[in-house]
Amino acid sequence: MSQYEDGWELIQTVSFSELIFWIMDKRFDAEINESEGLYKQHHDLIVEMGKLKLFPDDLMFEFDKVRNELSEILFNEQHYLDFKFSTESNGFDYDKLHSFMHIMRYDSNNNRIINIK
Repeated sequence: MSQYEDGWELIQTVSFSELIFWIMDKRFDAEINESEGLYKQHHDLIVEMGKLKLFPDDLMFEFDKVRNELSEILFNEQHYLDFKFSTESNGFDYDKLHSFMHIMRYDSNNNRIINIK
């Protein structure tokens, strides 16, 4: 079971914001150059996200691409120079992330419905 009751508490964390910014940064700089501690934090957060109903299956499929690469680096000791999820044509679908981020912040009338704490 997840430590979060639902996804709303999770998306209001600094860890979630860090993950989103990191994934976006990898779009422009795919180099593997951060600490294993950061990779473990992102990996574990994506695992938590998978336990929550807030994240649609198609978006979790995208996050799983990231988690799989992080797993390879952390647990299978693979040594890549760059993350593939951000550079390959079948890599992370940034449009799905963009749509989700917009939907979670605004209702159908474009009124803000969530404030990040």
